[in-house]
Amino acid sequence: MPATNLGMLGPAFKITGTPGTSNFSGNVGIVQKFRQGDTVNIPSGVPVFMAFAGNTYDGLDCVLPSTAQAQNSNNFIFVGVTVGQNTTPNVVGTAPGQPFDVVVDGVYWAARVEIASRAATTSPWPAFGGATVGDLLSVDLVNNLFARSAAGAITGGVGFLGQSLATLATQASNYSSSAYSTAANGLALYQLAKVYLRKM
Repeated sequence: MPATNLGMLGPAFKITGTPGTSNFSGNVGIVQKFRQGDTVNIPSGVPVFMAFAGNTYDGLDCVLPSTAQAQNSNNFIFVGVTVGQNTTPNVVGTAPGQPFDVVVDGVYWAARVEIASRAATTSPWPAFGGATVGDLLSVDLVNNLFARSAAGAITGGVGFLGQSLATLATQASNYSSSAYSTAANGLALYQLAKVYLRKM
């Protein structure tokens, strides 16, 4: 059924575009509205955490993983993946203080899944061994991405990979493909991929 506006914390099911095609950018799962509680824009397809900072917006605010880690990760709870209006990797995100949608359970078709990371922007990218459907996902608290946790793992984590990801060698030409994008800090590469998230 179509999404309905039920307020800041109103759940809804929402499907956007045509599943299986390039214009499909939505989800098949439970969507919850939260308040953008970070100090920077939050883009689509990234993991977010609910903040408990001892203020009026406790239980409403969501922030990036790096913000949660910098402040105090013990005061933050993983919520889900941010919903975008399109699959453009570098789409401008929701501004601070604004309401936005988060998939808290179910499938999202354009999550940012990390395929490589490096210690410095001048370092070469490492090889990527690929990934398969069902691989466990965790959260990279530094690069604000979902990360493949362990092949075939069935416990722990925040969800599972819903599609296979191809193996990549270290050649720069492979990573320059439009299929991959660089995280904002330049320290990770990600691919938009289908994921299944567990309920928060």
